[in-house]
Amino acid sequence: MHVRKKIAAALVTAAAAGSMVLAAPAAQASACEPNGVAGGWMCRDTISGGHKISVLFYGSDRTMAGWDNGHYYTHLDRSLDGGRTWEGPLGRGQGWSKKFNRANYSWRACSEVNGRFHCTGWH
Repeated sequence: MHVRKKIAAALVTAAAAGSMVLAAPAAQASACEPNGVAGGWMCRDTISGGHKISVLFYGSDRTMAGWDNGHYYTHLDRSLDGGRTWEGPLGRGQGWSKKFNRANYSWRACSEVNGRFHCTGWH
């Protein structure tokens, strides 16, 4: 329960900063939940037509990855200032991005669908 409160607070902060989407229609707020890996979680955003983009945190090895349920090209962006500036695209792959060490960054997953980028919030 304590982890969920922290995640919820981080989502409110990210939404207030207006960093939910790059050049795309607004995504719904992330739905975050444990992903079955000890200490890990997954935050998912749904865009048009039920399409889902997720950012995953693997707790045991402190890595991040992006996933797209439609198998569109997916990448990660990372930021040291909550999304005001960022580095990316990183690790682009079809359906899954490469994994990266979480370090001290905020992360988001983005997919390119029909020439437009749709992204999760910053986590």
